[in-house]
This record gives sequence, structure tokens and C-alpha cells, in this order.
Amino acid sequence: MRWYRKAAEQGDADAQFDLGVADANGQGVKQDHAEAVRWYRKAAEQRHAGGQYNLGVMYENGQGVKLDHAEAVRWYRKAAEQGHDSGQCNLGIRYANGQGMKQDDAGAVHWYRKAAEQGDIKAQHNLGVAYENGRVLKQDHAEAVRWYRKAAEQGHGRPQVHSTGPGRG
Repeated sequence: MRWYRKAAEQGDADAQFDLGVADANGQGVKQDHAEAVRWYRKAAEQRHAGGQYNLGVMYENGQGVKLDHAEAVRWYRKAAEQGHDSGQCNLGIRYANGQGMKQDDAGAVHWYRKAAEQGDIKAQHNLGVAYENGRVLKQDHAEAVRWYRKAAEQGHGRPQVHSTGPGRG
């Protein structure tokens, strides 16, 4: 930990991120969400996508900071725009639920697709749902099953119900 701290204090974004993870999870140090937020913010401000994503999670859950959905969205967007798949998926969820932003199903599908194409299991499932319900995308059961199967092949439990086809699982 000493070397991580030294590197972090000298501005190394990866070390700052790693210290944030250690503080958030109590790995080698006493768990301290406020300290995790401090390190994630330092990394995030240097465009570290993982730091941006984790800072978003902290705002979403009100850990170490006051719960703030709009601030969570701000950090998820920064991570998503850098190609961070979990950031893209979480941003899609915020669009779908209207948390911290105006509800927008098309925006949700946009970010789900970006994350799903990178292998994000939750996004693959959510994209399957979008094809199945046909609210934003043209209803396409074959495409829904394709995305459910991709998620199921990676171990997502819920899509396995859908993997034989809608209504038959």
C-alpha cells in the first residue's frame, strides 16, 4: 500500500484508482468511502474511466458522498464516452429509468448497444428486452433471443429463461 499511496500522491491516476478501490472495499486498509471518493475523484479528473465510473457508483449509492443521481449520470457519461462498458450500461439504465436525467428510451438503447457489443452482460440482457418489447426498436424476437443468449453464455441467470425464445422459456 505504501508504494501505491506514494505514486497516488505524485499524481498517478492508476494508483489513485487502486487506492480508491482499496478504501471502498477495505482491502489492506479500514473501509472508508469518503477516502475512496477522494481518490476516485483525483483519478477521474485525470480522465481515468474506471475512476469516473466508480465515482458515479459512489454518487448513485450515496457512499462517501450525498446521494446524487445527476452527479452519478455526469460521471457515468464521462466513463461511457471513453468506452467504459459498465459506464455505458449504467448510463443506459439512467436513461431508461429517468434517474438524474429526463427519461429517454432511445438514449437507453443507444448506450445498451455500445456496452452490449463490448460484452457487458447486463446491457446484453437489456438490449434483448428492448428487442422483445418493441417499444423503441422494431420488435424482433430472433434478435432478442440472440442478445439473451449472449448474456446467458456469460452466466447471466435471467436471460437463460429467454434463451429458448420468448414465451417458451
